[in-house]
Amino acid sequence: MQEKLLKIIETSPSHQVNLGGQNIQDTDLEEILLKIQELRPDIEEIFLFGNKLKDKGGILLQHYGDKLNKLSRIDVQGNNIGEDGILAMCTLLQKKPHLELALHGNQIRDVRRMEEIKKMALNKKNHKKK
Repeated sequence: MQEKLLKIIETSPSHQVNLGGQNIQDTDLEEILLKIQELRPDIEEIFLFGNKLKDKGGILLQHYGDKLNKLSRIDVQGNNIGEDGILAMCTLLQKKPHLELALHGNQIRDVRRMEEIKKMALNKKNHKKK
């Protein structure tokens, strides 16, 4: 993990980590989420806006977000996440109905399509990590 990302995680307020605009890619994200889980298990907000995340990033956020019990907001606006990643993240709403997902500025531009994906996610039983 890049030293500057580790420093941001370590020095962030206990309730949030802001990693917006850090050029984070899917290949970086699992290590970042593991470190957040280790150092900030009670995190409420994760900001990852303006990075280079794609579908795998959304799937990783679903997988690790499920383990963060107090998580109430994930902001991934301005990335490149497509339907598979958005669908995975929206499945978190099954267990965390009050979770706020900021998803604008990704591959899905049509608001109606985004609502359809959210409905599909809420009806989905198991979404496996890829």
